Amino acid sequence: MAKLAVAAALAATLVAAATASATPPPGTLAGCPSGVVSLPPTTRGVVSAVQQFVRTTLPKLTPHPADLAGARVQSIVRVTRWKPSGWIKTECGVRLWRDSLAVGVYFPKVDKPHNPVGRCNACAHIVVLLAHTRAGWIVWGRY
Repeated sequence: MAKLAVAAALAATLVAAATASATPPPGTLAGCPSGVVSLPPTTRGVVSAVQQFVRTTLPKLTPHPADLAGARVQSIVRVTRWKPSGWIKTECGVRLWRDSLAVGVYFPKVDKPHNPVGRCNACAHIVVLLAHTRAGWIVWGRY
């Protein structure tokens, strides 16, 4: 009977561990992507991929989709040179950390100069994370 209780406890622990590891890391949209290939020599297609994400997916993730109008890409950097990237290496691995881009997106409708407490720089910017697959660029995270 004791062996059965130990086996049941072990099974419950394994199920809990599997469930915990199945939870996507914070900052990712649906977990760490697979099928990522090395970054191409140019960033051609990155802006288009980000604009498509802002038009189609981001409105579903925000309470005020109208605020996304006029969004524009402001910067594109390798994740390895993006300061808050350590979590990517830890949660998703060195390969994804090395082969992703951090793209700064600015939302002018949210950056209102008449805000009584001042401009909200943090409100008007996000960073999206992209990687390249055989099918093209994918947006896999948001910071």
